[in-house]
Amino acid sequence: MTKAEMIQRYGEAWYEEHKRKSAEAHRTPEYTEYCRKFHAERYKDPENRRHRLDQNCEWEMKQYVEDGRIDLIENYELAKKDNFKGWCIHHRLELHPDYSLRYYRETLIKLEIYLHRPPNELIFLSRNEHARIHSLSTQARLRETMHS
Repeated sequence: MTKAEMIQRYGEAWYEEHKRKSAEAHRTPEYTEYCRKFHAERYKDPENRRHRLDQNCEWEMKQYVEDGRIDLIENYELAKKDNFKGWCIHHRLELHPDYSLRYYRETLIKLEIYLHRPPNELIFLSRNEHARIHSLSTQARLRETMHS
């Protein structure tokens, strides 16, 4: 149920109280320990880790592009050929063409320009290429801070 649906059904005061109680419950040592054990067990299996890395559910990818038209994103055919395994969607707004940082992911989310974007703002990149360009971006930021 979305925030709007909860507020519509139960009211704003109920929602705020629900949010407060939920946050409190998630800060308990018991919950923290439960999560630690759950994730340790879940990711212990190397096959599970590999599956999670390669998993790019089509429904998950569709949330990035407006109208769900992932077929209009650059490099779609290359990614599809590999059944999307080892590919991810990169936001062009994150980095300038010289790999210097334009926006952090969190900033794009806050500005509400992270999901449901026009296809020309997105590109399918292999995981290796995606890691490479973000590494170049980090190196550029480090050089910039050293020269400041």
